[in-house]
Amino acid sequence: MARKSIHCIGLLVAALVPAAAGVGREPFTLAEGDRVVFLGNGVIEQEHACGELETRLIRRWPQAHVIFRNMGWSGDTVRGLARTGGYEQPAGLARLLKEINALKPTVIFVGYGLNESFAGPSGLEGFGGDYRKLIDQLTPLGASLVLLSPTWHEDLGRPLPDPAGHNKDIETYAAAIARIAGERQAAYVDVFTPLRDAKRRRTTPLTTNGIQLNPQGYAEFAAAIEHGLGVAPPPWEMQLGDRGVKATGSAVKQQTPAGGGWRVVVDEVVRVPGEPLRFTWAGARGGDYEIACDGQIAATVPAGKLATGVVLEGAIVCPEGEKLRRAIVKKGELFYRRWRPFNDHERHWGYIRGDFALYDEEIAALEKTIAELRVPRERTIEVRPVKGNSR
Repeated sequence: MARKSIHCIGLLVAALVPAAAGVGREPFTLAEGDRVVFLGNGVIEQEHACGELETRLIRRWPQAHVIFRNMGWSGDTVRGLARTGGYEQPAGLARLLKEINALKPTVIFVGYGLNESFAGPSGLEGFGGDYRKLIDQLTPLGASLVLLSPTWHEDLGRPLPDPAGHNKDIETYAAAIARIAGERQAAYVDVFTPLRDAKRRRTTPLTTNGIQLNPQGYAEFAAAIEHGLGVAPPPWEMQLGDRGVKATGSAVKQQTPAGGGWRVVVDEVVRVPGEPLRFTWAGARGGDYEIACDGQIAATVPAGKLATGVVLEGAIVCPEGEKLRRAIVKKGELFYRRWRPFNDHERHWGYIRGDFALYDEEIAALEKTIAELRVPRERTIEVRPVKGNSR
């Protein structure tokens, strides 16, 4: 399916992603039948083990059947240098192009530049030329392109090298990718700046070695892309009052005063653990209150804290999001084994052919599970006084 180019939009996106290309143009969207491919280096490849990016994207269009496939390869560059030959596949860039053509993508996320940035300023011109050649070879597919900046190099302290100089080079390569995005009418998303800023807010690392993202890093990486494309859901907040309930980020279906508290039924977009859920009830009177989600107590808080606002996070308040992510991770691991078989040698090709059919069956079954988990879910939220409250 041919699609128009997709772009970052709006003042909010401009503020979050200062180097975004295409601001003010057509928004990013996914539609029924879309096939999304993640293409790039090791940062892209290892995302399949976390599933954060696919989870955040697929929940925004829960009724659309969209296929995601990760074609990242550790150590790879825009020249396809790391891609070895294998089962009926050539090596290098020829393999990249053959395999991505076979998937018939309608949207391609391209994540290169980090490995190339180690060449410094002297490698920039060659990188830009080779990146443009790659885009030229992807263009006949008619897919919309989202070009990602390289990620930030985290300083984990000595004896690891000081990454300050490398980060300057990364920013230079990111600027080159942004220019290419502007030339080719593609979307560009800066993930370098959000990851750097996320580290300033956190006390724990975002990477395992300064380069490869850990689970927390991938959560920030996915959120940066979600915000950069302008598709992040609105903040989830519920305000309880004497005259009723107001909510953002979810649709209130039912609201009932109950036992000195409230019982609220909502339909909500799938949330991922770590996304805050904020409750406020200025009318809470004395003592402690329980906040329960679908019958499970998520927190017990004093009335004073509830009056100013309490923020909850975690799997109890986001169970569907975590189930969805785990199903996506399992599917991603099966596809990885499907297209990168461990016994990829010509002596084994007869066996591999039969294995592929088994992998395809398992992947199709997981796609059905993912389709069930991604839809908005009815949830019951209760805020009630703890027994024995003095009021």
